[in-house]
Amino acid sequence: MAAMRGAMESSVTTGKPGKRTSPLEYAVLACVAEDAELSHVYAGATAVSSEMTKAVCHKTTHSIRSAVKAISAAQKVSICFVLDTTGSMAGHIQGVKNQIGQIVTQIRSTGCKIAGLAFVGYKDWCDGADHFERLPFVSDVTALENFLSSVSPKGGGDFPEDVVGGLHNAVCLEWPQNGGTRVLFHIGDAPPHGRTGGGGQHYHNQGDDHPDGHPSDVPLNTLFQKIREKEIDYYFGKINGHCDDMLKIFARHYGRAIPQYDTSNPASIASSVSKSVMESVSTRSALAGDRRRDELPLDKSMPKWMMVPVASCTVMKLKLPASVKAIVDMESLEQTVTRSYLQVAPRPFDHGSCRLAFYGRQLFHRDVPSVVTDVPRGSPGFTASDEVVLKQFIKPPTDVKLNRSRYMVDLETQAVAAFLGDCFNERLGRTTAASPIRLKFLMAKLARLEEDGGYRFMAMEKKFRGTEAMVKYTNNYSFVRASDSDEMNIRCALAVTFSHFTHEHTNGYCMVTDLQGIESSDVQGRDVMLLTDPAIHCPGVLRFGKTNMQQAGIDAFYKAHKCTKYCAALGLRMPSISLEK
Repeated sequence: MAAMRGAMESSVTTGKPGKRTSPLEYAVLACVAEDAELSHVYAGATAVSSEMTKAVCHKTTHSIRSAVKAISAAQKVSICFVLDTTGSMAGHIQGVKNQIGQIVTQIRSTGCKIAGLAFVGYKDWCDGADHFERLPFVSDVTALENFLSSVSPKGGGDFPEDVVGGLHNAVCLEWPQNGGTRVLFHIGDAPPHGRTGGGGQHYHNQGDDHPDGHPSDVPLNTLFQKIREKEIDYYFGKINGHCDDMLKIFARHYGRAIPQYDTSNPASIASSVSKSVMESVSTRSALAGDRRRDELPLDKSMPKWMMVPVASCTVMKLKLPASVKAIVDMESLEQTVTRSYLQVAPRPFDHGSCRLAFYGRQLFHRDVPSVVTDVPRGSPGFTASDEVVLKQFIKPPTDVKLNRSRYMVDLETQAVAAFLGDCFNERLGRTTAASPIRLKFLMAKLARLEEDGGYRFMAMEKKFRGTEAMVKYTNNYSFVRASDSDEMNIRCALAVTFSHFTHEHTNGYCMVTDLQGIESSDVQGRDVMLLTDPAIHCPGVLRFGKTNMQQAGIDAFYKAHKCTKYCAALGLRMPSISLEK
């Protein structure tokens, strides 16, 4: 730690008039802007001092340790399978039996560990008061396989089943304390009893022996309160449409939509469970102990732009670094600023651990025949628009004057990753393993909107085109997406090779990780992994924001990394440090 502090202190420069702010200064000021104690101590400071950098370094060290602990916990997974085991479920019961080993293997291949596996099978009240088959959490997959061998499809009676009882049994299990990610994966083909649970003869017209619900049913608000309290992520394996109403009602009590995976074909169970676990691990890792996401009101619908005011703003973008040496020497990146106009949706449509994401439109005056008509009355005549996504930090700055620094750190991270992405494409393209898939990072810009006599800063990116879902390839620790798709495995291999490449290409200075994005194509029609929001680990240097886990992040990557054919083609080597840890 002393070496890290020394390296940071030796790079400090004071902010003199007319001198462009350095990446290190932005990093220090960003930390001060977010920390109430630091903001109070250094209120009114106009330059970055060694004393200020020391204080920030101390805070950063503590934050990295906390993040490592939280992400390590998130990658320890507990899974409870909840399964309708009545007569109609024979194929799916056998599917779980056949694929449970595959599921565990896929999850472990991502760098995650299994903290526990459990099973709850449920039938219906006509099958006896105790119509459940329970296996409390075990750490050995063989124990679960042995238990499942005795589970057989039978019973069921009327159309609905005791879904509520099955879920309640699962929630009341003693979940492992060391499992930071808790997944309940539920597979069923019928809803619960009673109209308030989404079942009942009023909808299915197939009979319900308990149309008002069974007297022993736990109230849904109580059930889902327990699910939330235990921080369990609930997923549903969909077989047919009979549970659609149930899931809508459950979602209202859960407080968010319930993710569904198509398991109509029992052969898809392993893939569905693995994807649900990866989704949970990715989310929990990003949150790093922050649970505010459930409290944020989101609006995923596109706004009616006619009702959204137009704000005057300036837009600043950074040029890419000129070389690796420029990155290592912390050369300030050249900035260009233009005047523009933006519309920003009143509410965010999504968020991560640190930032809210808003739909937006950038409006232009251009000499083109078309005219943008859906803008508020009284706005200047705009002839063109472009859909964008605007991102704003969830946590307000404790020092408003320094708010811009937080965004500048993120913009520099994106610019450095984009430069190294170009280097990777060029180098790999000259090898025998040249891939038709290229890596490309969305380039973020900084918008400064004029609002209420002040300024609102937002990072701005072009909106992803098309309907492709965002894919999380890696996180900023040791997680790597697992897949049973050859094409996805190629993309994951390119992602981890890129991280390995960045560390060697910069002579161990930094490593780009946390790769996520969509499948896209460039202007030349080439297949592209279009990426956004990367993290960069940079040991010994206070730089690249909160997701820079320094040497701890690099060590975690190499502990899980298995070199690919692309690593071999590029001549990449595993560093000795990974063997010493």
